Amino acid sequence: VSTQSTGHLSHTHTFDFLVSLSLSLSFSQFVMGTDIIVRVRSRTGVKRVECESDTLLGVLKAQIASLVGIMPDDQRLALGPRSTDAALTNDQAQIDTLGITNGTMVHLGEPAQSNFQAHVSQPLRHGHAVTSASDGGASSSSAAAAAAAAPTDTASTADADTGSDCRHAPTMTCPKCTSASGKKLKWLCSHGPDHKCLNCQKMPKASAAAAAAASKECRHPPTMRCTNCADAHLTKKAKKKLAKQQAAAPADTSRCAHPPNGMCSRCAPVSASGASDQQTMLAARAEACARHGPHGSCIACLERLQARKFAVKRQERSDARARHALVASNAGGGHVQACLRAFAAGEQRGALLFGWYKKSGSVVVEAFYEPPQRSAADAFVFARDAAADALNARAHRVAAALGWCCVGWSFTVSAAARAARPVGLLTGAEVARAASLEAHYAALGGDGGGERAFVTIAVLEQRAADGSATAAMEPYQLSRQAATLQARGAVASAQSDAEHVLLTEEVLVEGSETTAVALEFFLVPTAIKPYEGAFNAYFPSYADAAHPPGATELKLQLMQLADVPFVRRIKDFNLLVFLAAHLDLDADMPALCAAVKADSDADVGGFAILINSLAGIED
Repeated sequence: VSTQSTGHLSHTHTFDFLVSLSLSLSFSQFVMGTDIIVRVRSRTGVKRVECESDTLLGVLKAQIASLVGIMPDDQRLALGPRSTDAALTNDQAQIDTLGITNGTMVHLGEPAQSNFQAHVSQPLRHGHAVTSASDGGASSSSAAAAAAAAPTDTASTADADTGSDCRHAPTMTCPKCTSASGKKLKWLCSHGPDHKCLNCQKMPKASAAAAAAASKECRHPPTMRCTNCADAHLTKKAKKKLAKQQAAAPADTSRCAHPPNGMCSRCAPVSASGASDQQTMLAARAEACARHGPHGSCIACLERLQARKFAVKRQERSDARARHALVASNAGGGHVQACLRAFAAGEQRGALLFGWYKKSGSVVVEAFYEPPQRSAADAFVFARDAAADALNARAHRVAAALGWCCVGWSFTVSAAARAARPVGLLTGAEVARAASLEAHYAALGGDGGGERAFVTIAVLEQRAADGSATAAMEPYQLSRQAATLQARGAVASAQSDAEHVLLTEEVLVEGSETTAVALEFFLVPTAIKPYEGAFNAYFPSYADAAHPPGATELKLQLMQLADVPFVRRIKDFNLLVFLAAHLDLDADMPALCAAVKADSDADVGGFAILINSLAGIED
């Protein structure tokens, strides 16, 4: 802060100082985190000041000065508008102890004209020139004149000796207790030769001596440093002495040597994984932004959080993991007949698709396996009892022996259910179920990355004009982003919206944040092509757990195909699953499945006697 040669204060410099002080305080609050808002009523209106609840009253006055242009010493703050209300005068007290909380209205009284003029005439020596309002303008003017007439060096020395208005450590200086040399960077000084500023001040030798004496009287814990005991100001002997004192001093575990909003290895929270405090603190700050504290935020942090959100995009045919699905004619025809029987019974049915993958990624469906299930008109659930689990395990063992795996699933949609659906052929619950099945069988097959397609086939009931029923297959496959969200656990377990898939975390859909994504973002239409498969599909399914197929159905199939080689008579996936319950899964079934797959009638000669005996057929 400087004055012009005429002795008047440059208001621009005064407000620059106040604005810079307010900005530094505001930045500190931004780092520490804003707690409360204090409203200040003055002659210019109501101002809002953001600060923390433990802010000192003197700091609050400095912020108010930058807003209304009234120096802190001229401010009369009170909690009431009347002149009889007690003024807030303790600048070293925290504002929360003075009754100032969030939203409190603080009233700023009008400054006395004499005090304001005293600051204008001697801003750098306001500790000597400013008097109380009762002294009148004459006292202020005479004090200002006396201060201006006194030699600069003499006044500075007196101030330094008495220290009447200096509130800093002995190693520090201010314009009131130093002499001006006028030799350092003169081009930065804009004041007259009889004044001084922070650029041209000089530390007296008396202050240096006082600093050397004060270096032995530090009032902080041994683990902290200050300007009095910094290593740069200590001799080698003093450094060694200080090091011994710190080594001998007991560790102070009662408090941490940092501000209340800081964090160190001592006060870092303990993680649930059992990591140490220091490891937890380092992990918590590994991605911390250097612009603010752990509870703050900035544009860079918001952009980083926004980038972490999953962006859901529309899927094109080129994004499909499989170009088409090949379905064996015999297997597809047998499954359609089973679905027509389910339509006639008013039940919904589901099945697992077993097959293999081509090198191009296309899916080849060799068999439809219907596990034991409980069905209703518009829903079904696979049974999960001990018998059903054992049967499903045998089915997967037989498929593995044939070189197959689960490549998809299918379900029926009746004409009535299709008419009740608002859009499309699938619902959000069915898409979520497909994602869950894909994740389950991908993990069983070792496809943790989800690179292979998992086909979903909807078998639709169609009614002709004459009332006859037919069925059509509509294949789909889920997009990669659906598999990614399922792997992240973002797909909600309960789906109540037929047109959307509900998620447990927000995603970006066309620039908007949402937790409900339309079905078309997760479904990729897939072409279906028939091909001549080698396996039959005559043996009944296991969908009805109360009436599973047995020896009677085995005998019926063997007798109906009596004119074909024996290996062709048992070349049926459901039949092989039935035989797996009566043969050894580790020794017999791999050999039998290898012979069936190779279509070798000679290799099944030994099994023919056992199978005929099981069916009750005598040669």
